[in-house]
Amino acid sequence: MPLGSTHFGAATKSVLQMTRWLMMLLTVTVLSVTFSQAQTLPGYNSRQFRIERVGENHVRLIGAVEIEQEDWKFYADELELFTDTHELIASGNVVYTTATNRIAAERVEFNTETKTGTFYVATGTASISDRVERSLFGTQEPDAYFYGDSIEKIGPDKYRINRGGFTTCVQPTPRWELTSGSIVVNLDDYVVLKNMVLNVKGIPLFYLPIMYYPLQEDDRATGFLMPGFGSSTYRGRSLSNAFFWAISRSQDVTLMHDYFSVAGQGLGAEYRYILSPGSQGTVQTYFLNQPAVSYPGVSTTTVAKALSSTSKRSFQINGNISQSIGSAVRIRGRADFFSDVTVQQTFQTNILQATQRSRRVAGNATARVAGFNTSTTVDWAETYFGDTQSTVNGARPRISLRSGEKPIPGLPLYVSLFSEYASVLRQGLSKNYDADGIPEVKKISHSTSRFHINPTLRIPFTKWQFMTLNSSVSWHGTYWTKSFDYESKEQIESGVDRRYFEFYSRFTGPVFSKVWDTPNSSYAERFKHVIEPSVSF
Repeated sequence: MPLGSTHFGAATKSVLQMTRWLMMLLTVTVLSVTFSQAQTLPGYNSRQFRIERVGENHVRLIGAVEIEQEDWKFYADELELFTDTHELIASGNVVYTTATNRIAAERVEFNTETKTGTFYVATGTASISDRVERSLFGTQEPDAYFYGDSIEKIGPDKYRINRGGFTTCVQPTPRWELTSGSIVVNLDDYVVLKNMVLNVKGIPLFYLPIMYYPLQEDDRATGFLMPGFGSSTYRGRSLSNAFFWAISRSQDVTLMHDYFSVAGQGLGAEYRYILSPGSQGTVQTYFLNQPAVSYPGVSTTTVAKALSSTSKRSFQINGNISQSIGSAVRIRGRADFFSDVTVQQTFQTNILQATQRSRRVAGNATARVAGFNTSTTVDWAETYFGDTQSTVNGARPRISLRSGEKPIPGLPLYVSLFSEYASVLRQGLSKNYDADGIPEVKKISHSTSRFHINPTLRIPFTKWQFMTLNSSVSWHGTYWTKSFDYESKEQIESGVDRRYFEFYSRFTGPVFSKVWDTPNSSYAERFKHVIEPSVSF
């Protein structure tokens, strides 16, 4: 035997023995883990690295614990379960989940029978049921976020939060949140906060001793809205309150009251409805009762004099409606109207409306009757140039009748008709204030009525696919009930008419086309290229 063979054999034997011991240790470890995972608790599904039977009714689960029943699940580093009292105590990275809620905590005491318990140093999220699927809009965030030193689960969907906060602005940095010493959250219903502080972007804004916050599934609940406080030069100190009434899922009303220490009191209302797709509307109204008041330092200006000298009442109405009646009739309406431009531009807090110098009311009804399309429009618009001059334009009404092309029997001809009657409104208004601030209005009218008819006869030539010719002849007849006298530079009660023919032709061709086959293209299997020159005269 060569020198050193004895040492080589001894080393080989040692390696083999070490390998056997490692294999036995690995087998025991795998069997231990498999045994701990395979052990089941009556009424529970659980997984863990190690399970210990502390007592007859006391079990401890250790290491990446997962335990669940039919409608809840716990994750934790360590968990103790008392099967006789249904008590569950979990600690270390605890997460509790249900179909709609998720709570993470440092430690939890939970009753698996009543499904109530306490979460310590916890945060939670909840989804309000029966809402529109958020994933349809590219997001699946929950609807509410809450946290606290302790969160008590006191009902199926009811929680009590101690020294915590709540918000429905769920994002990494919430724009707002409500913090409180005691919060009761009833999901799908309401949140009640005591000693509440509203924080906007981390800054405390105001305090309320108690607050009720609705959590309805459709984001709408009847109740009083949060009050508003303010102060300004012209309005003085202000207090605003509003009441929201959710009449039904398709309509609601908001009633508003404003108190101004200088400008008086205001009442407002907003009504919204949706009956069906294409049938909906919004109407807003506001009334201001302004007492007689003087504004120091600006009383010599015309506007300040008009505002300050006497008490006045003004109103504003804004609305937009669209209503279908059957399949052939549709009604539309719009209003952006205010009774006093000086009040509008002085007291309005909406920048867009405060800078608006036009007011308008318009309505339109369209219908299809016996192959004819009819349209009736009423339009009134006034544009201000300062507070003393304005112009009025519109129509009261404008009625049009239009028919599509119809073939003439036995002839290769098509006939169509358009006719319209319009009462055209054009006025110039100027306003002068007397010594008492009472306005005197002077009106200059250029209104008139107009009748118009326009029949059209079309002659198509389409026998050749590569070349077409469409010709038409139209007659236009228009009559105005008033005219303009160039000598006196005034409108007179004498009608004027206009009649003329219009000829039109469109020549198209020759048309060249080519189809290319592109079977290997990822965009389309075929491409068609068309050259189609045309001439109109």
